[in-house]
Amino acid sequence: MSEELLQRDLLKNPAKIGVWDFYNVGSTTIKALKEHNIIRNVDYGDVEKKKVDGIIVQQKKVIAVIEYKKPASFKTKAQQDKAISQEFEVAKRLESKILIATDTKSTVWVNVLTGKRICNEDGKEIKVNFDPKDEDVFKLIEKINYSINEVNNQLKPKQLVNPTNLAKQIWQDIWSVSGATPENCLYTFVELFIFKYLSDLNVLKGRHNFYKLLEDFKDNDAEELLEDYAKSIRPKIKDLFPENPADKTTIINGTIFVSKDQKAVKGYSTVFKKVLQRFKDYGKLEHIDYDFKSQLFESFLKESISKKNWGQFFTPLKVVRAINEMAKDEIKELYLVNK
Repeated sequence: MSEELLQRDLLKNPAKIGVWDFYNVGSTTIKALKEHNIIRNVDYGDVEKKKVDGIIVQQKKVIAVIEYKKPASFKTKAQQDKAISQEFEVAKRLESKILIATDTKSTVWVNVLTGKRICNEDGKEIKVNFDPKDEDVFKLIEKINYSINEVNNQLKPKQLVNPTNLAKQIWQDIWSVSGATPENCLYTFVELFIFKYLSDLNVLKGRHNFYKLLEDFKDNDAEELLEDYAKSIRPKIKDLFPENPADKTTIINGTIFVSKDQKAVKGYSTVFKKVLQRFKDYGKLEHIDYDFKSQLFESFLKESISKKNWGQFFTPLKVVRAINEMAKDEIKELYLVNK
C-alpha cells in the first residue's frame, strides 16, 4: 500500500491536467499504482518495483510519464538524454506514448514509440515547458498524443472527417428495406453513429464496443448480431445517457432496427449488419467537421419537416459534440452538460 497516495488523498482527488488525472508522485511504485487501480492491472515485469515522478492517466490508460530532475543535472543534452533513458523502459512497459523530462524550467518531449524527441509542425524540437497548471499544456499533450506514432515524431493538424456521404448511403440502405420517413431514418443513423463514435472514443468498451460486436458475430447469422445489439448494447448506451426528464429527449431514438418494446425487428438484420460494415469501412469518427451537423439535417430533413421543429433533432449531435470534448472524463459530467 502506498502511504503517499493515501496521505495526499490522491485516490479520491487526483490533480487534473485538462480532463486527465495527474499524479505528481515520487514515492509510489508501479505496483502500488496498479494495486490502487490507477493503471491497468497487468504484469509490468521488473519495472513494477520502480517509482515514477509523475504520471498522466485517462481511465487507467497512461498518457504520459514525467521525470523530474534538478536543474544542475539537466543542463546539457547528455544530461537530458540520461534522464530520458532512466525512465524510458518504464514508459514503454506502461504503454505510454509520451515521456516528459523536465527541471521545471526546461522540458524535453519524447516519443516513446521511436525514442526520438518530438517536433512541432515546422520540424523544430518542442521546447514548451511542462507546467501542469497551464491549460495550453493539456492542449499540447492532446495534440502530441494524436500526432505521434511508430514512424512520426512531428505534430500534425487534425484531419477532420465529414461523414455526410456516409449518412446518405446509410439512409438509402435503411429506406430500401423500410420505406421509413427521413425523420426515422435520421433517428436510426444518429443512434448507430453514436454507437460507433462512443466506441472510437473508447467510452464503450468490452462486449459493448462496436468492433467487438462485429468481431464476435462475424461468423454468425445477422439476426444474432442485431439481437445482441438490442438486448445488450442499446440498453448500455441508454444507461450512460438517460433521457432528459424535462423534454424526454434521448440520443437513442431509432425504431427501424429495434422496436419500441426494445426487440430486434425481424427481417432487418441483414441491412443492419450492412450498415455497421459501412461504418467500419469508413474509419474512425474521432474528429468531426463542424459543418457535418448542418449538412446532415439538410440532407435528411429539409423536404419533410418545418424548420420550427428542427430543434428536437439537434440534441443528439449536441450530445455528440459534448462527448467529443468530455468523453475522456466522467460520463456523468457529460450528461450534465446536455441537461
